[in-house]
Amino acid sequence: YKDKNIISQTINLIYAKPNSRLEQIIYQDLKLRFGEADNLNANQLIVKISKATRSVGRSSNASPARLKEIILTAKITVKDASDAAIIIYSGTRNSRATYSTKGQIVADRQAADNASEVAALELAQIIRLTLIGALANN
Repeated sequence: YKDKNIISQTINLIYAKPNSRLEQIIYQDLKLRFGEADNLNANQLIVKISKATRSVGRSSNASPARLKEIILTAKITVKDASDAAIIIYSGTRNSRATYSTKGQIVADRQAADNASEVAALELAQIIRLTLIGALANN
């Protein structure tokens, strides 16, 4: 897709070091789609993720299966290449994914991890579209 190169050249980014597996997933997806600048004159993208879990719905059913939801919130900051004190863009975006627990510790943990990764990939797409809209003209 040749327009991808135009976007990559327009949005010249370097990425902060991830502090969690979910941040790593987001940065990897963004690097895949935008590429990574190889010079120090690129703006820096910083994504900080927070994660919450909540139960979804209430049931009088005696079944041990419970529906839960992972909620990821990303604080997005893009700093100017020439002066790190200048913030070009700052915003917050969210994504959600549901999963079921059945009272089996290992299976429940794996389901939560899988839902977190799904939410992280969705959040990466939301961030990508946000950055295209916010930075394409810079």
